[in-house]
Amino acid sequence: MAVAETLMELDPDDPDWCLELAYGHGNLVAVLQAKRDLAGALEHSRSAIEIVRELTEAYPENVLFHRELEIAVDQQRLGVIQASLGDLAAGSRNCEKALDRLVKLFELDPSNSGLARDTAMAFVDLGRVRLQAGLSRDARSLAERAIGVLTPLLV
Repeated sequence: MAVAETLMELDPDDPDWCLELAYGHGNLVAVLQAKRDLAGALEHSRSAIEIVRELTEAYPENVLFHRELEIAVDQQRLGVIQASLGDLAAGSRNCEKALDRLVKLFELDPSNSGLARDTAMAFVDLGRVRLQAGLSRDARSLAERAIGVLTPLLV
């Protein structure tokens, strides 16, 4: 990540370096979650989201499909971390935002198995947050929707 930060400082207008830095933050989120450093994971998740959001605003004509997807996945990760820290309302909001983005993308390309997986996991993660909040019916419904996304790909 230090290399990406240095390259970004040398050439801050290069979107590739910015994207690499966002990916670095995203990788740190996963490591910090595994180490149960949720506060650190939350900080890096927010950084990754902000970098990708700035890129999509600065380069709307060059935004690749995966950049919008990356925002959604980072938003989902942020929601899971917030819920783990006990902020179920913020966690739920962020998981819902991620799910909304992923569903829209999935509707554009329903045969994309990677996108189907990410969409199904967004349903599952939101379901987990709802289960933490004591909303077991919502959680079950979201789990069923996740299965519904993946089932057509198994046939």
